[in-house]
Amino acid sequence: MQLKKIAHSLITRIILLAIAVMVFATVIGYMVVTRGVREHLLSMIEVQQRSLAEYAARDVDARIEERRRYLSQLAAALPRERLRDPARLRDWVRERHGLSLPFARDWLIADLDGGVLAETSALAGRASVALDPAFQTARQGRPAIGQARLDEVEHRPMLTMAVPIEDAAGRTRAVLLARFDLSEPGFLANVLKGRIGEGGGLALVSPRDKLIVVASDTARWLQPMPAALIGALEGRGASASGRGVVAENGLGDEELSVLAAVPSTGWIMIARLPTSEVLVVLAEIHTFMTHHAVAVRLGTHILLGVLVARLLRPLSHSAALAERMTLGEIELAPLPVRRDDEVGHLIRAFNRLLNKLGQQQAELGRLAHHDALTGLPNRKLLAERMQQALWRAKRNASQVAVLFMDLDGFKQINDTLGHDVGDTVLREVARRLSTVVRQADTVARLGGDEFVLLLSDLDDTSGDDVRSVARKCLDAIAQPLTLPSGEYRIAASIGIAMGGGESGFEALLVEADKRMYVAKEQGRGCYVMAGRVGQ
Repeated sequence: MQLKKIAHSLITRIILLAIAVMVFATVIGYMVVTRGVREHLLSMIEVQQRSLAEYAARDVDARIEERRRYLSQLAAALPRERLRDPARLRDWVRERHGLSLPFARDWLIADLDGGVLAETSALAGRASVALDPAFQTARQGRPAIGQARLDEVEHRPMLTMAVPIEDAAGRTRAVLLARFDLSEPGFLANVLKGRIGEGGGLALVSPRDKLIVVASDTARWLQPMPAALIGALEGRGASASGRGVVAENGLGDEELSVLAAVPSTGWIMIARLPTSEVLVVLAEIHTFMTHHAVAVRLGTHILLGVLVARLLRPLSHSAALAERMTLGEIELAPLPVRRDDEVGHLIRAFNRLLNKLGQQQAELGRLAHHDALTGLPNRKLLAERMQQALWRAKRNASQVAVLFMDLDGFKQINDTLGHDVGDTVLREVARRLSTVVRQADTVARLGGDEFVLLLSDLDDTSGDDVRSVARKCLDAIAQPLTLPSGEYRIAASIGIAMGGGESGFEALLVEADKRMYVAKEQGRGCYVMAGRVGQ
């Protein structure tokens, strides 16, 4: 029995594995090991570079989107009547130019034919921008990002962005076009300052233009991409996903390049490192292998086994306690932590995992009964509370009321302003409805823009009270909604059904739903009440 335990011991396996590794390394030889180590090293470095490339790509994407949003806000703020008054338009541009300095270096407003209506001083004298690709896209009603170019006057790398200026009907009337300095410290320069190793760094490339936009090595800014890198990128697609690329950098040096996409521009962030720097470690491995005798290695492995046995003793003790808990010999309790090392950390993590699993189980129970967007009870919890209310109604000869509510005008807000704004409206409606009802009542969301109010413990004379609650709901929803794009109003159509303990949940809900549609047919923004609903 003792021999079997030793044979299955983790310590025994560690010692045997160490000896096997030593023998394998000695027999196979340095060349075979070198090949595997080379791939392993490249893989580890690739993981690190991928993290760096993805971080830098997200940062660049956020900065690009920040500037594009700024231009869209600037275009939205332009008084449209000034497009017909060049003098007042130029005054407006001059007033706003100072405010735009943290973002755009200079900008202009052009008509749909490319004629400049107003511009900042740096662009004065530009007769037309009709040939600019970003302008051509923006005049079709879509924001656009142009090709990075070197400014012939300031000798700085510039990026052009353009957004449409639309009238109230959504038709494009003009184009706001701005230039951004890529070397500006607050834009891309900070992201690309660092280096990777001695000769590596970051580079931002545009596969569409076959151009290096910016790089840690400023001498490579706005230079053509190396042919080897262009070939490696072909077939990758916009996601730029996959393993790293090992290719020449155009200067005869082999580099490991890991890619990350910048979605807003179609650019790709590249974290590159010369493979020669990675493979320096192989020489150190060779020295280590050839300067240690087999006997020394064997002794080291045995000593390692003894130390591992001592270090893993708390783990063995914890495993024994856990087994006794599973057998019911002792009560369930957190495992003891005897040392503040990796084993102790593992035991603490295990204890925290048990605690977290319990918390997650409780949270899953909550999510199963509540709407994720508004936090209100969902249909399942509503049905449970309805059944309880009907039981009380049957026992106490009382009544319940169901108010089925559908929002009027919500679809237009959702379609025109977007689902994020629509979600904000639904949360606000949920908040307003929660302030109308009693604490003992229930406000639930069935989905979409449908809400249900459950009023319980009512008497035979509570019809007026139910109507009063319906009117309060209509008044609360009718209050103006202050949204980022302005002030909006919506209304609601409410169907009401009442019943006693003999009524059924589905019957009440269906009848209230029918009355809600009758309310919509009567002009919306009102309620319709049904008679008493039976079983």
